Amino acid sequence: RVCSDEFSSQGSEKDYQSSVLTQCPVISQPPAPPVDVTPNIGRCKALYEYTANLYDELNLQPGDIIKIHDKQADGWWLGELNGVVGIFPATYVQEID
Repeated sequence: RVCSDEFSSQGSEKDYQSSVLTQCPVISQPPAPPVDVTPNIGRCKALYEYTANLYDELNLQPGDIIKIHDKQADGWWLGELNGVVGIFPATYVQEID
């Protein structure tokens, strides 16, 4: 039995509830799977190799498929490659969606 639910007829229901609350383990639900809340506005394919110069940039290899999250006016796009999110030069890719 997981938890004791017996009580004496001499005890009150309040005593019973109190003992059950202190003796029964709390069973929680498993955590919900992560939800991808980052917008995906398309995909692109890397045309050229690009080596990241800063920590927030993506390394690209020709043929890589990148999920596009944002297109910035300065020519750098925000995207995701193999679960890593970072920026990359838009001139190194071609949109495929």
